[in-house]
Amino acid sequence: MKDNNSMYTNKPVTMKNYLLYFLIIIAIAFICIYFIRYYTIKGKDKTSVSYLVKEKYINNEIKSIQELKQVLNEKPSRLILFLSYHNSKSMYKIEKNIAKAFNNYDIKDIIYIYDFTTMKEKVTNYKEILDDTLDISVTDFPVIIYYEDGQISSYKVVKKYNDVKNIFDKYKIDKK
Repeated sequence: MKDNNSMYTNKPVTMKNYLLYFLIIIAIAFICIYFIRYYTIKGKDKTSVSYLVKEKYINNEIKSIQELKQVLNEKPSRLILFLSYHNSKSMYKIEKNIAKAFNNYDIKDIIYIYDFTTMKEKVTNYKEILDDTLDISVTDFPVIIYYEDGQISSYKVVKKYNDVKNIFDKYKIDKK
């Protein structure tokens, strides 16, 4: 009878093989943990600042409610105020979506962004404070408020590119 030589034999598994398998499993686990942490941190970094500020679509940033009051007290002839917050993936996506509108129009001198994330995290009645400061009732964000001759002409919750474009077209803001 012919001997059947196969590559599989009944060799016992040695301790060296067990150690090798264990090290491979540990290495795979560490690689997986590294990639999970990397993408988690990258996601938090991405949403830690307003997309419009980070990409320089808006240069004028208001950092506190007192600074907002000061800007509004100056009664500018023309002002666009963009209210937003960060640390939210949905807000990041909205800002990224509407960024083209900010880039297509000549608004660098008249647009301000007020990122109220710190106030939102520290104060429970932040909407009431914003409503009192702005003299409007804001229900959702982000919001664009258009001031003309020191008074609010309109305000609108913006979620898409066309929302912003329509506001800029309505108030005859020049394209670049």
